[in-house]
Amino acid sequence: MRHHVARLALATAIIKGDSMLNRTPAMLGTLCVAVLVGCANAPPAATSSTAPKTDRYAKALSFPDRLRPNADASGAMSWTDAGIDFRQYDRILVERIRVDLDSESSSVDPNDLKALVDYFHQAIVKALDPPYRLVDQSAPRVLRIRITLVDLVSTKPAMSVVVLLTPFATLPDLASGPATGRPAGSAPYLGRSAIAVEFIDGETNAVIAEYAETRFGRKYVVDTSKGGNQAMAGLATNYLDSYSTWAYAKQAFDQWAAQFRTRLDQINATKTN
Repeated sequence: MRHHVARLALATAIIKGDSMLNRTPAMLGTLCVAVLVGCANAPPAATSSTAPKTDRYAKALSFPDRLRPNADASGAMSWTDAGIDFRQYDRILVERIRVDLDSESSSVDPNDLKALVDYFHQAIVKALDPPYRLVDQSAPRVLRIRITLVDLVSTKPAMSVVVLLTPFATLPDLASGPATGRPAGSAPYLGRSAIAVEFIDGETNAVIAEYAETRFGRKYVVDTSKGGNQAMAGLATNYLDSYSTWAYAKQAFDQWAAQFRTRLDQINATKTN
């Protein structure tokens, strides 16, 4: 009963738009109690998600049939031309992000969509520059990155509040992820985002690699690689994001941008002078 009262207090603060949720230890503690009580007997968060069929990405890619699941079990798919040495590229052209949403995507307000696309583009630019040199024209030794947003489903904050207010609703909320082909800690009302990416040679215009992935909003994910306080803060952030319409989409955009940077760093680390 005590924990349900804590959840009720948290829901009330969320509904009122209480900004103190993000700042005070007391409210963070209340949130963690509410979350952990719900998670106590829940299955552990999955490290992989079920990859959608390649036809979701087909319209945005030149060679979707070449896609294969990544070895890291992330749910992402990709292929790379084995004959290409990516170390030859010393400049990057990030094309304006394209939008080709499928029939399963939610209706998105045009203003929201523009803001999200701009956010994603800026996240990539911020992640890459510096140290990578970004250009706005194609040329030899330029790697073009063409990203198409193929799926975008918003979070439904009202459903998150309903689940929070309902006693013992957290466990079925958690279980609904795997039951619907989503990772644990996710639920259909938490939204999803999907991209299809082509990497193109700036001189020949040849597609030399492709990448596709769908990411789902997830409330209950603890990053055990971080310290206790950081892990709990991350859990709290993920939980609070379920009360914001596009927070999980922006989170996915930030993660993809960081992922592209990491991969480029790995490639360039093997360069020889």
